[in-house]
Amino acid sequence: MAAIPINLSLTDPQVIHSDDDGEERVFLQILQDLVNCQKDPAKAAQEITTIIVDDCEKSFAKWSDPSTRTFDTDGHPDVSIAYGWQHMLWHALRQIGEVVPADHPGQHSLVSFLAELQQQPDHKLKGVEIYDKYDYDYELCWKKDYDRFYAWLSKLVAVFFHPSDTASFAKRQRYLNFSAFLARLLASGVMDTDGISPLSNGYFDINPFRASDGNLKLELDVDLYESQVEAVAIWIDLAGTVTYDMCKRGYDVESKSCKGAVWTWNRAKERLKSVARAEGKLSQKTCETARQTLEIMKKIEQEYSATSAGDKLGLCFTAEEQREWYWELEDEDY
Repeated sequence: MAAIPINLSLTDPQVIHSDDDGEERVFLQILQDLVNCQKDPAKAAQEITTIIVDDCEKSFAKWSDPSTRTFDTDGHPDVSIAYGWQHMLWHALRQIGEVVPADHPGQHSLVSFLAELQQQPDHKLKGVEIYDKYDYDYELCWKKDYDRFYAWLSKLVAVFFHPSDTASFAKRQRYLNFSAFLARLLASGVMDTDGISPLSNGYFDINPFRASDGNLKLELDVDLYESQVEAVAIWIDLAGTVTYDMCKRGYDVESKSCKGAVWTWNRAKERLKSVARAEGKLSQKTCETARQTLEIMKKIEQEYSATSAGDKLGLCFTAEEQREWYWELEDEDY
């Protein structure tokens, strides 16, 4: 059965300017077609890169001719820069990531597209320095520029998807969709998003229960915490194997220290165990989700083998790097 087409509404004023000359609309239509599986990811990556390169080159040529040189309302050179296009792409991907359901094939297309972008050749682009008016070169290199994308994603997780602001059902669903998107980026080896995963979310990391007269009492908002549990379950389902691979590759038997991923993995198990035992305090669905996720984690540990995604991300650490971390790997029973 074909997936239901999704209207991403990427012509939102926050994404596209009303006075654009057409390239932006073509740019965003490519993303729309990509998500609805009407555009091949490799072709989309090529077309997006071509739009950016061509527009920047035309803009510089226009600026180089004094007779066609113009300034914006702030007195800055009216030119296109690659970073401006990339910023628009990152913003559009945020909208896409939160709108496309976790189980929609459009998520696979989106991740494949980002993988294909990394394979695009680098381009040296001319540009204009905004403040001192000197020409400068800009290298469009998707591999390097993914650092900016990661910073953008980190900000979204910390601010836009802050747990205290995911109380409504609609916002909570967007958060779950976005978490699935981040998980797929890691699972495919496109980007190491483990540091901004729901497992690393400070809200989930807090022990939600405290002892009161011998009983456990939930101290946090139930709906908010249950959404965090669901996000963790989605993450483990989609990227649990790679996440655990990070733990194993970072573990050093001699020093018994590892990357923080091990601590995060074990802490997630502790929290899920508490949730699994919280019948009557949390919904039956959430408790069952926690139990099922623990079973998945147990199976991942028992059947562990190095992943190709781990190879792509270079998840091997030297003994010296491992000793810089002080997290202890603890064997835990389920």
